Amino acid sequence: MTRQYMVGLSTTISAGTFRSLVSPLQSSTAFLVVPLVLLTAASDGLSEGLSPVSAMGVFLAALLVSGGKEELGWRAVLEPELERSMPFFAACLATGAIWGLWHLPLWFTRGAGREATPFIAFVALAALLSFWLSALYRVGGRAFSCCLLHALANTLIGVLSLSSISLVMAAALALTGLSLAALRYSAPTRALDRSAC
Repeated sequence: MTRQYMVGLSTTISAGTFRSLVSPLQSSTAFLVVPLVLLTAASDGLSEGLSPVSAMGVFLAALLVSGGKEELGWRAVLEPELERSMPFFAACLATGAIWGLWHLPLWFTRGAGREATPFIAFVALAALLSFWLSALYRVGGRAFSCCLLHALANTLIGVLSLSSISLVMAAALALTGLSLAALRYSAPTRALDRSAC
């Protein structure tokens, strides 16, 4: 697939998807399916030694034990609280920076697997993911949708052997387009709506 095709696909998805959404489940599905398909296409398959069953185990662990559950704090509590005193995009950036700093001890923990990733790159990724997750939260109003996307991101990064940087970038562009469309075509969530968890 060419880069122009992938950018066109993400633009088409972004332009039409959110106008016709009738439920948070549909918006959550769009946010989950687009990166899953593009990143899977960008990979050479599962990392060495992993089976599809073990990849599902990694996803469940990411959802129930590790990163996925963080979203209950980041999206349902911290960001809405920050939005009381700053604009949405500034709150996304602040949440992403705090989220990145939250993970700083991993760079000092032997065996945590962070040696190959520069910390500043991780913080930049956290800020971008924060924007995507916050847009998803605004559309669906459910932190659980954000937990799913966070767990999916952690799983895909951990289990796929990525070979095509252009498709990885297409996935990032598609999620950014979906996020912008979500913000344009949805009403913002109420600050600190804890019933949405």
